Amino acid sequence: MKVKIQDGTPEFGRSLCYTCKNASIVKGQNGELLVHCNAYVFEHLRNRVPFKVAECGAYLQINTPDRHEMEKIAWIVEARRRGKPGFQIPAGEDQMEVTITKPKKNNPNPIDWPDE
Repeated sequence: MKVKIQDGTPEFGRSLCYTCKNASIVKGQNGELLVHCNAYVFEHLRNRVPFKVAECGAYLQINTPDRHEMEKIAWIVEARRRGKPGFQIPAGEDQMEVTITKPKKNNPNPIDWPDE
């Protein structure tokens, strides 16, 4: 008879810390492993993680950019209604003006935008 326990403790697998931006992992020559959480989840243990982590509320995937990184490479799109201001727009005057601005070049980012 086979019994399946849902959300049970896994007996194998890699810790979530290996792919987290908040983790600092040091591996010794003899296989010793020291994991620190920089998100202060384990503040009571001086940020040392004593076990393999399966789920974490402070997890930030290492290969996903955060909001600040995304803002540095984002194109700015602005739309404005052209014509007289107000709520009633005469027929034929409902045009939109769209302005697109590329990111500033002084921000270092991995994307090399071609010059126009």
